[in-house]
Amino acid sequence: MDPIHQSIQSLQRFQDAVYGALDRPAILSAMTSFLDDSLVLPPGDFDSTTLLPIMQMAKQKLKERKEREEKERAAKEAARRQGECLICMRTTAL
Repeated sequence: MDPIHQSIQSLQRFQDAVYGALDRPAILSAMTSFLDDSLVLPPGDFDSTTLLPIMQMAKQKLKERKEREEKERAAKEAARRQGECLICMRTTAL
């Protein structure tokens, strides 16, 4: 098994997503999410002053993406709840 697959399999979040996946697109989505959170560096010796700005940028991008995903999740949940309320109102009006 190559290092990328070993890294992916070691993450509990990824394992939960894959084992809960019902189809291929869900597995690919879990892999894409993992890779979006990953920072791949070429082999070599790096000075910490070189890596620090890269790591800060990666953390900021991850934070922004998680905030965006949380807003989307909250909006979907609100829309779902509103749809359930409309269904309840329709059935009680009948």
